[in-house]
Amino acid sequence: MKKLFEPKKSLGQHFLKDQRIINRIVSAAKIKPGEKVLEIGAGSGNLSYAIIKRGAYLFAVELDERLIKYLQDRFVSNDNVEIIKGDGVSMDFDAIFEKAGEKLKVVANLPYQAGARILVHLIKYRSIFKDFTLMFQKEVAQRITAEPGTKEYGLLSVIIQGIGKPHILFTVPASAFYPCPKVESAVISLIPFDHLPFPEVEDPFFYRVVRAAFSSKRKTLLNSLNKNPFIDVDKDLLIKALKETKIDFNRRGETLSVEEFARLTKNISILTKKRDNQ
Repeated sequence: MKKLFEPKKSLGQHFLKDQRIINRIVSAAKIKPGEKVLEIGAGSGNLSYAIIKRGAYLFAVELDERLIKYLQDRFVSNDNVEIIKGDGVSMDFDAIFEKAGEKLKVVANLPYQAGARILVHLIKYRSIFKDFTLMFQKEVAQRITAEPGTKEYGLLSVIIQGIGKPHILFTVPASAFYPCPKVESAVISLIPFDHLPFPEVEDPFFYRVVRAAFSSKRKTLLNSLNKNPFIDVDKDLLIKALKETKIDFNRRGETLSVEEFARLTKNISILTKKRDNQ
């Protein structure tokens, strides 16, 4: 790769170079001709090229100005790709959806340093996406897919599993990238639920309750939530909410399922409104 395009550590860039892995990602995404695909962090364009070869129309998002020019030159003769400058952590995906005119697949090798934040931002727009096939640092993929009670289970697990069921498809060795990272990666699949089983997960208060519960992992659930600045709920109300949700307040946050967090959020909200209306 040319010196001009040496990966930037500040952007967490690791360019995917292994064609076998690229083919596995594209095959896992089940891309059909004519489908609209969103790629975030197009980088050197190797995955981009494989996607457009499948006949998809690609919206390739890249933040690095050097690579935007490189991608524009590389795909100058392709009429089924659009290079877009943007930051996946904060950009307005509705604007791309309006251009696409239909739901998009998301297929991407996400930047290491921002992968989790990009995914959290993406799911805010879940209604415009068909599904996600995404590569992360292996540790992040394990957190996304972790089960309650495991050491990897946390805020990210609950937030993502509240809107769909993620699966790790396969792991990727460090040798598949330039430069080689110090860790392995993993590709996950995530298909959003057509109808949320627990609507509370879209309530901003749900996020605050979960964040509060994981703010002090060594503490019991009650002690983590009590007078926590994220939710600002007093102890008596919390005890009542936990009893109504049938959750032992001596449990720890990492043992609660998404459903339990949703029911707890609902009961805290109901009791808070009753108290405020008295």
